[in-house]
Amino acid sequence: MITRRVLLAAIPATALAKSQTFHAGPTNTFAIHRNDRNLVIYGDPLRRIAKADQVLLTHARRDISWSAHHLIEGGATPVIPAAEANLFTNPQSTWQTLYARTRLHDYANQSTHFPTLPIRNPRTVGENDKITWQDLSIDVIATPGFTRGAVSYSFLLDGKRTIATGDLIYPGSKLLDIYSLQDAIPELKVRGYHGFASRMAELMTSLRRIAALSPHQLIPARGPIIDNPQQQIALLLDRLAALYANYMQTDAFRWYFGADNYNARASRILGNTKANGLPYAETIQKDLPSWMRKVENARLVISQSGEAILIDCGSQRIINQVRAWQAEGVFKKLRAVYITHYHDDHTDFAQTAANQFGAELWSSYEQRDILMNPSRYRMPCLTPNPIPGLAPWQDKESRDWHEFRIQNFHFPGQTLYHGALLVEPKAPNSQRVLFVGDSFTPSGVDDYCLLNRNLLHPQKGLLYCLSVLATMPDAYLVNQHVEPLFRFSASQLVQLRKSLETRIPILKDLSPFDDANYSIDEQWFRLSPYVQKRSADKPLTIEATILNHSPLAKVFHVQIHPPAGWPTPKPSKLRVPSGQETTATFTLNPPSATSGLQTITASIAFDKHDLRHWTEALIEFA
Repeated sequence: MITRRVLLAAIPATALAKSQTFHAGPTNTFAIHRNDRNLVIYGDPLRRIAKADQVLLTHARRDISWSAHHLIEGGATPVIPAAEANLFTNPQSTWQTLYARTRLHDYANQSTHFPTLPIRNPRTVGENDKITWQDLSIDVIATPGFTRGAVSYSFLLDGKRTIATGDLIYPGSKLLDIYSLQDAIPELKVRGYHGFASRMAELMTSLRRIAALSPHQLIPARGPIIDNPQQQIALLLDRLAALYANYMQTDAFRWYFGADNYNARASRILGNTKANGLPYAETIQKDLPSWMRKVENARLVISQSGEAILIDCGSQRIINQVRAWQAEGVFKKLRAVYITHYHDDHTDFAQTAANQFGAELWSSYEQRDILMNPSRYRMPCLTPNPIPGLAPWQDKESRDWHEFRIQNFHFPGQTLYHGALLVEPKAPNSQRVLFVGDSFTPSGVDDYCLLNRNLLHPQKGLLYCLSVLATMPDAYLVNQHVEPLFRFSASQLVQLRKSLETRIPILKDLSPFDDANYSIDEQWFRLSPYVQKRSADKPLTIEATILNHSPLAKVFHVQIHPPAGWPTPKPSKLRVPSGQETTATFTLNPPSATSGLQTITASIAFDKHDLRHWTEALIEFA
């Protein structure tokens, strides 16, 4: 447990009838008292309740469930949603699967706030179940949204309809974050990677179900009691619809899947309200530059000297085709492989190609660590293949290359770890081309995967990319997955910028934090290496990195939580300037008998926020 002296003071208990107690803390406690017995909802992080008959959990998030474990160990029966039972009862299988398979090449893209400690012998409940305790009858309501299988608990208390809603709504008509809503839409053949906050549809349905019960008060998992449920739910629904309508204005996915899919995705959340997308950019499919060839999601740039540069390499098939072109005399020598971004379908065979052709490996400097050390990260579409031979370029660094001028740009578009390469023939009136990886399509911006860290800071995300495009309005863009070249008009660039800038206050209204980017950046606080293999006879180090999205410098308190039986390192206090990253290093000393996969978690506190077990790292012991 993180020590009280470095954490925020708990909010005082709310004045209620003697038959109930509410404490707002890192996780809320709502306790009902009958005949010297207690029923608790969520948990008891402040340990003010000695014993309980039952503890009711609404959803499988370790940043909530941790506070219930001491009550369960004291004899309380845990009540959990049946749809998420395996996450509670067998968390090791979740982490083992993540470690062994789904962490790499991940296109399901779920937030990883899963429990780490097992809950034994629970009662599982679902829709229409009833929990009877003393004179209380509690209805279970399926309320998926913030997690896939969440439930809420509804009961009459002192004549008032009271509903415990978990993270379905945060007080003030907000949500704890938006990235937790990322999910697939199977009926539309949209996988999790492309499902921008798609579980918003289920969440909004759940909110309407709660509103239809005419509750007098809602007990959220965090923050104060909500005593005006109808107003807060209505405002949250409006805010969510506004966010999704704004997202659909710049939806790059429309280019790939067409108008019918676009309209179907919009109708799930916006109903009959028509979504208004950006008019398609100008495209050219003929008269492509003679110096460029396409193979799958890669491009070969060929100079008159016979030297060539390969843009991305994600498969052996690309290597085979490049080798065939070389054999045919299309080019003589491969000078370099330039990597636009770290995603597996652009990098899996980059080092192999460089080795086989004797080529250099280029990328933007900001990608160097994730390309060279992918195991340090938990990100979508992660390759298992490190690229140790990387020679990164600085932002805006340019070089003469035969009849071309080539220039690298830091280009944090589809993902934070992204670059772009401008290829400009020196001959007068020649067409210059900007290879933008996956950051734009003719219909908008590729920000459909929230876990890619598509930030909305002027110098750190898509707004910055738009600034780069504004400096070269005549350049055609190459998205590695898009057949034609395209470019946005000046008015379209303005429209894209306006849409993204409009999104910031919408997100700010939805967020409990003082900056909207906390709600769309799961990795603002992270541990690294994310995975490592170790022997238990040596100390190991874990780095905790904080990106302060806030407009002012902040003081953050960090505590590492090793597995039971390990010595706990001292907490760390870090002052992080606005917009900057700061890292603290912790040394862990695992017991010599440690074996198998172990999960390390970390808590962080700043301002009014006390976020327990918020991030994690995995260690496999021999």
